[in-house]
Amino acid sequence: MKQVLKIIGSLIIGAALGFGISTLFIILTTDLTFEEFIRKFGNVELLEMGGVILFSVLSFLVAIVVHVLFHEGGHLIAGLLTGYRFVSFRIFNFTLLKSGGKLCIKRFKIAGTGGQCLLAPPEKPLEQIDAVWYNAGGFLANLLLSGGALCGLFFVGGPLAKTFLFIFALTGIFFALLNGIPFKVGGMPNDGYNMKMLRHNLESKKAMCTQLSVNALVQEGVRPNAMPSEWFTTPQGDDFNWKDPLQLSIRLMEASYIMDCGDMEKSHQMLEEAYSHKESIAPLFVNEIVCELIYTSLATGLTERARELYTKEIQTYISQHRKVMSSKERVMFAIKLLMEGDPAGAREIMDSVSSRQNEYLMQGEVKMDLSLMEQLILGPSQKSGGI
Repeated sequence: MKQVLKIIGSLIIGAALGFGISTLFIILTTDLTFEEFIRKFGNVELLEMGGVILFSVLSFLVAIVVHVLFHEGGHLIAGLLTGYRFVSFRIFNFTLLKSGGKLCIKRFKIAGTGGQCLLAPPEKPLEQIDAVWYNAGGFLANLLLSGGALCGLFFVGGPLAKTFLFIFALTGIFFALLNGIPFKVGGMPNDGYNMKMLRHNLESKKAMCTQLSVNALVQEGVRPNAMPSEWFTTPQGDDFNWKDPLQLSIRLMEASYIMDCGDMEKSHQMLEEAYSHKESIAPLFVNEIVCELIYTSLATGLTERARELYTKEIQTYISQHRKVMSSKERVMFAIKLLMEGDPAGAREIMDSVSSRQNEYLMQGEVKMDLSLMEQLILGPSQKSGGI
């Protein structure tokens, strides 16, 4: 029911935006005043009015799809021109990536994003790696596309074509402002904020390059425990900035690395420390921390702590992501096995992940998750040693 209401709400908002933009365009490009437009609008037949609104909404939706595509394409081109290497290219739920020397498409999504372009950083000294153009490429592409649409207004004559180009241009300008003006959305930095931060913070720049390198290897099937340990080093004590999503990402990757190396206790302690700073952390990261805390709590015998963390909100979050993220299946596996006492249900989850292993985007993560599930079934005496 909630999903239906969200869809209806989105349609209403889209209709209002489309109608508002169309009204603005007519007033700006004709001699009509706002009062004259309203009087004329009152004489328009219902069917004709519905057609105008529908066309405006469809134009707005088409503009969104095209601008998301070009935004991520802008990141890709800017990155490649500055020495980065292609890893994956996602539009909405579909990701294009190179696997085994061939391009393939897999389904993957991240809450709150319409697309994502991931590249591996160039093999250069950190000071020589560009971090500006890679981030700027997206909103610059939106601006260029919008500029082309505005120029097109002088060469097309039909009112529908003009309306479409006007809506298309305004949508692109909105995308550019949303991504280019530095600020955070839900605690997550936009491209402009990243540009500003990476130009002046070498630690954040290092974290960005490490994150890109790790993601590239994980997509290629490398487990965290096979990566260099020095990659997962972050500032300690008061020098660590919990509000910096880039540095936080490396701290959480370090917890996964330690978990994959067999030291569940230490991984649990790191996650608890991160959770203690939840007020400073973006909600998306908090949900990820809680999911991993549930797993490490169960794996270390802290069942009541896991029950405390397994709220309805987290249940919904896991349900939304378990089809595309094997780590969520691993958490559910531990819940079935150690919280609910259902080994058959746990085995069913493990078999499902194993049978769908090649469908996942993060292949190194799947290998780690399957290994951790197997170790949990075998018991402590047969688990691999520590780091």
